[in-house]
Order: sequence, then C-alpha cells, then structure tokens
Amino acid sequence: MSAGRLSQALAGARVEPMLESELDSIFPDTELGHMGPFESPFGTEVYLDENLLQFDALVFCPKMLCGKKGQCFRVPAKDFQALVHPMVVRLSPPAAPASGSATW
Repeated sequence: MSAGRLSQALAGARVEPMLESELDSIFPDTELGHMGPFESPFGTEVYLDENLLQFDALVFCPKMLCGKKGQCFRVPAKDFQALVHPMVVRLSPPAAPASGSATW
C-alpha cells in the first residue's frame, strides 16, 4: 500500500509516512510494535482494506511492525469489525476471490 493510495481512499487527505522517532513523540507510553489490534489507540482511526473482507479470518503479527519475530494470532474478520469498528476503504487493487482464510 502506498501513501498515495491511502490519500486517495481518504478523499485526498495529505498522507505521508512517519519516522519511528515521530511516533515516539506522539505515543510516548508505547513501544513500537506492541500496540494491540483490538483498540483504537489514543482515539486514532483504524483502517481496513476492503479486500480483506473476503477472508473469514485476519492474522495479526504485532511485533512484525518493527521487524521483530513474535507470535501471530488469527481473529474472525467479523469479530474484528465488531470490536474495532474500522473504517473500511479500498487500499489495494481488487484481489481474486478467495475461499476461507489465507494461509501463510
């Protein structure tokens, strides 16, 4: 996903990547890669690519966000939506239809 595609999905809002040091100054009480996926951290929006809705389950590997090994977990996609209420937007090109969960 590119910043341009996210900007387009957000009706032209300015979007640009942030440096880790910038995230540290905004979220000083957190460690990069250790934020739970079932919360709207600090009142920020959570975005979900509409193409992921074709899967029965979503897989999260929080530590991979900062390049570390760690445990991954699978969550039913409907449960994730019910808990987080993400903003569903198109962030990637349409995917070929899939059946069931993705295998990694």
